[in-house]
Amino acid sequence: MLSKGWLNKRSFSDRIRIQFLILSSIIIISFSTAVTLHFLLFPTTPIYITSFLVGMKPIILIPILIVCSLFCLLTSYCVMSTIMLYTNLTFNYAMTLHPIISHELLIRAPPYRTIRRLREPYTLTLFYRSLEVLTKKFNHLFRPVIVITQMIIYQLILVAIYGLITSWDQLDAIMKSYLIIAASVPMIFWGVVLQFGGSLVNNSIRTLKSWKMFPRSHSQRKFFSKFRKSCRPLGIRVDEDYGQLLIKKKSVLNFLKSIVKGTLKGLLALPK
Repeated sequence: MLSKGWLNKRSFSDRIRIQFLILSSIIIISFSTAVTLHFLLFPTTPIYITSFLVGMKPIILIPILIVCSLFCLLTSYCVMSTIMLYTNLTFNYAMTLHPIISHELLIRAPPYRTIRRLREPYTLTLFYRSLEVLTKKFNHLFRPVIVITQMIIYQLILVAIYGLITSWDQLDAIMKSYLIIAASVPMIFWGVVLQFGGSLVNNSIRTLKSWKMFPRSHSQRKFFSKFRKSCRPLGIRVDEDYGQLLIKKKSVLNFLKSIVKGTLKGLLALPK
C-alpha cells in the first residue's frame, strides 16, 4: 500500500510526469471502454453522439450528459493546466538562463546588470553548478515532450507540403491557405526552438572560454582551470532512454534538410 503523502514526497518533475501518465491512462481506458461497450450494446448504430442519444429516455439521458460534461471539463482543465505549466517553465527558463549565460557570466563584457561578486571565481563555480543542475532538471522534465513534439511537427509539415504539391489545382483558396499555415507555422515555431537551443550551446562555450582571462593568483588560476575543464556547455539534451541528442546551431539546418528529403521521398514513393 502506498503511503498517504507518497506523491508529495516525489520531486516536482516526477509529480508532473506521474500526473500526466495517470491522466493519459484514464483517457485511453475510458475511450476504449466506451467504444467497446457501444459496439457490444448497439452493434447497428454508428458511433456518433447524436445517433447514440436519440430516442433515449430523459431519466437516462440527463445523467449521461452530466457525466460526459464533467469528464470533458476535467480533461480540458488537466490538459490546459499541463500545457500552461510547461509553457511557463519554458518561458522562464529561456528568458532567465540565456541572458545570464550570454552576458552576465562572460568575463570582460561590461557593463553588467548583476553584482561584481557573481563573477568571483568561487562564487561563479557554485552558480554555474546550480545552472547545470537546473538545466539537467529541465532536460529530464522535457525530454519526452521534445521528442514527441518534433515527431508530430515533422509529420504535419510533410503532410501539408505533400498535399500542396500534389493537389494544388484541385484545392480551393481556403484549403490552400490552411495547408500553407499548417506547414509554415510549425516550421517557424520549431525552427525558433532549435535556434534557441543552438544559441544557448554556443554562448555557453564562449562563456567557458572567457574564463581563461581571470587575472588571479597562480593557485586560483590552477583551481579555476580544472573547474572549467570539468564543465560541459549548457544546452537542451535528450539522454538515456532516447539516445544522446544535443540541439546545436546545425540542428535547424538538419531539420529543414530532413523536411526536404522527406518531401522528395514522399513524392517519389507515394501515388499522386
